[in-house]
Amino acid sequence: MNLTVNHLIMLKEFRIQLIKTNHILLIVLIAVGCKQIESNFDVDTALTRYNLVYDANTGHDLYHSNWMRKGTIYGNRATDSCLVVIINKKGDTILTHLDKGIQPWYLARMMKVGNVNFVIKRDFRYVESDTTNAYYNTPSVAVEDSYNDIDYPMDSYFRLDSINRKLELIKPVSKTEVLKKIKEKFNFKENVKILASTNKYTYIAKDTLNDSQVYYQINTTYVPKKRNSDWVLEPTISSKFADLYKMGIYRNNISSNIEKFGNTLVKISIDSIGQNVSKYDLYLKSYSKFFCDTVKYKRCRNKFVKLEVIVHERTKKNKTFIKTFINNSIFENQSFNMFKYKNADYFIGVLPSTEDRIYKNSLFRLDTINWKLDQVEKFDKKRDINFKLYKKHKSALVSGDAKNEVSNFLEAYEIVKVGNRYKLIGSND
Repeated sequence: MNLTVNHLIMLKEFRIQLIKTNHILLIVLIAVGCKQIESNFDVDTALTRYNLVYDANTGHDLYHSNWMRKGTIYGNRATDSCLVVIINKKGDTILTHLDKGIQPWYLARMMKVGNVNFVIKRDFRYVESDTTNAYYNTPSVAVEDSYNDIDYPMDSYFRLDSINRKLELIKPVSKTEVLKKIKEKFNFKENVKILASTNKYTYIAKDTLNDSQVYYQINTTYVPKKRNSDWVLEPTISSKFADLYKMGIYRNNISSNIEKFGNTLVKISIDSIGQNVSKYDLYLKSYSKFFCDTVKYKRCRNKFVKLEVIVHERTKKNKTFIKTFINNSIFENQSFNMFKYKNADYFIGVLPSTEDRIYKNSLFRLDTINWKLDQVEKFDKKRDINFKLYKKHKSALVSGDAKNEVSNFLEAYEIVKVGNRYKLIGSND
């Protein structure tokens, strides 16, 4: 049979199209095969491949948990990985999920919205609960329940898809939508922005007239809701002002607070009658920075920046900065006190505990001539032989005596002078 040139060209193009068609069919078959393999995930194969086991340290029986489903968590402590298997009523595997982090899956809980089940994975990690540690023990249910009061990062919500045998991650709605809900609930007219979100709170900043911001913490609860055919995570925000906590006023993310600390008295003579006059006022000015590290601290909070001790002479406008503390280790979560032994000797700082007798060099003698603080050191019985004992002033209380802290301190401790330095003697010294 004689073929023209046109016939040969047409035959070549037909062969090319046939090859392309076969390639497309092959890709489709491979894709279908992969999907089939994924849907037929074999639990026993995964246990062997990833060396997963069920024991007292790594495994957990879901039957006795708040998952409300029968199932098992298999784990490998060395790789900190686990396999979650949930069983339906017929005994079939309806969920297999291989993931890193044994403890977050162990502490996951289940909630139901209508007929749909959701698994909430606790997305946090405690340093003291390192699942890779050889001595790691699975937390008890009682410990698990206590975690509900901790401000975790945003929990991970999954819809339990029993048809496709998988967990479908439900994402929160956008910050724009959350912000819209907040402004509607509290009628904020000023510019408002979201600072951070956790599973319990939403932190916002509202502009003020003086180029600052007011920071608020709002109680927030997240609930899965269905929109059309998709599920989203919506916040439930209460309009009650009890759920709106004012954290402070900030400028450039820094907040400052001034507290009147006490006053120093000067003794003057009027017609030969002694009289005490308050001449100097002392203030504490603390600075803090809004800080959100939900992995380490499990919450957003005010982080210490510095504390300034300031003196102000009442007859003048100028203020003198006596000392600036940039480390709050000696007075963290403690209150300052001020007292005196003699008219010219004032002491300020954090009083040592009268119970555990631990002194952190947290007391200072106030020099009212040079306006500086001299640290009171711990007394050394071997070296501090020659010391001068003070006579305590009868009206030693200056800054108040909350819970008798100053009174108890003055009974349990003694401040002495060794040369030009000040020492603290306890009852055991």
